[in-house]
Amino acid sequence: MADWPVTLIAGESSKPNSLHPGTYLVHDNTPALGTFEQQETNDEKIITNITYNPDLLNDIENFVATMAHELGHYLLHSFETLPPGGKSLEEHATDLCTVFMGFGIFLSNSAKVTDGFSAFDSQGWQIGYAGYLSEQALITALSINETLAGRDPMEAAKYLKPYLAKDLKKACRYLSKRDIYCEIMATDLSEFGDYSKLVS
Repeated sequence: MADWPVTLIAGESSKPNSLHPGTYLVHDNTPALGTFEQQETNDEKIITNITYNPDLLNDIENFVATMAHELGHYLLHSFETLPPGGKSLEEHATDLCTVFMGFGIFLSNSAKVTDGFSAFDSQGWQIGYAGYLSEQALITALSINETLAGRDPMEAAKYLKPYLAKDLKKACRYLSKRDIYCEIMATDLSEFGDYSKLVS
């Protein structure tokens, strides 16, 4: 994908949550961390744009996860059909694709962000979420991907948040009791039927 043309564009920044000391806002709408868009020109060329929230530049791990996710869209859009589930499950499939591309650690660590704040008149926690799959789903996907690639999934543990490393151990224990390769190869995608009808 290194030579696939794409334009990277700084998008809208998040609005500040702190109005003044002791007063915090919860916004109805927050800008996307990233977006992927393809447009066809009059001469039938495809223009690909990826945007990113400039605030991500203060969180490099989340920035990498977001960029990898958007490139996952690019890869999936290079196929003639969408994955099973169609458009309504495209974002979930893109998260899985991003793990397949080798960014499972970044996605898992960035899926849930907790941040403490403290000032002279207030203190508390705020929690943010990114992506479309849960931390546990991403950890399971990471374990499966590493197993299928012939690598020891537990090598990823030292790069994960401590509680995610524990989840990885559980996933590996579960997978050790199964022949995941044979199960995947035996999956009949026709069982999903005409997934275009699943799109709402």
